[in-house]
Amino acid sequence: MTTLRAGMAESGWMKPDGIYLWLYPWEKRVQSAGFFVEHHHREFATLVGFLCIGTILAVVVTKRGKSALLTAFIGLAAVGGQGSIGAFRVLKNNPELAFIHGAFGQVVIGVLVGVAVLFSSRWACAPAANWTKPARIRTLSIVVLMALLAQIFLGAWYRHGHGHTAIALHGFLAIALVYAGISLAKRMKRAAKQEGQDPEVRQILRRSAFWMALFFHLQWVLGALALYALFALSDGMHGEEISRGEIIFATLHVTVGAMLIGSVVNAFLWSHRLDTQATS
Repeated sequence: MTTLRAGMAESGWMKPDGIYLWLYPWEKRVQSAGFFVEHHHREFATLVGFLCIGTILAVVVTKRGKSALLTAFIGLAAVGGQGSIGAFRVLKNNPELAFIHGAFGQVVIGVLVGVAVLFSSRWACAPAANWTKPARIRTLSIVVLMALLAQIFLGAWYRHGHGHTAIALHGFLAIALVYAGISLAKRMKRAAKQEGQDPEVRQILRRSAFWMALFFHLQWVLGALALYALFALSDGMHGEEISRGEIIFATLHVTVGAMLIGSVVNAFLWSHRLDTQATS
């Protein structure tokens, strides 16, 4: 929505033009690209909320226990909080809330990835890992995660506040972040290759390392392309013209950023789980 400058394309919240979100006529949904994207953004958000409620009900029915129920509630709280911020943003037409909504959305993705990992079939029965100094992987994953959150803040600051200081810091931090992220992926890959490693643990670590390295390399390229499209093909965030290149590359840049958050959360959780299993 920020890329299309369409955050306020649709009036109201759950009842635009007095019609419930899910009952909105198709001919009105396609009145403009911005309206179409904003409307279906809200519909998909409500769908995610319903899925979180369904997760809680499934935990209760299957009697997974208090810890599982708490995990499910954390996921719902994150989604509910993001939805509330988005609602107040459009009802108050508040640019500051738009900034918070954009930044917090990536955090919510990380939380939901964490919930999915904790509920995965492998989590409860993961075997012990055979590795040395796993705390280094955990520590590095926390550092990378904090740097990613800072990157999200700076990116949202620029996209919503148009501050050139933010985009400059975003670029410099990206260089250090790519180095740290790829280093983390390499550490996990080396741990997977360690002699005597359980095959299942090896597969978990290899997959985590592969996707993390792929996303970091891809994000660097997409960031450069998004900047090029924004300033060379469009007229910057202040300009009225929005190029196709900006729409494509900026959207992909934000999407892969969310995947990066998820991959680092996954790495941290598994490094902690396998180490706990190994020392228990």
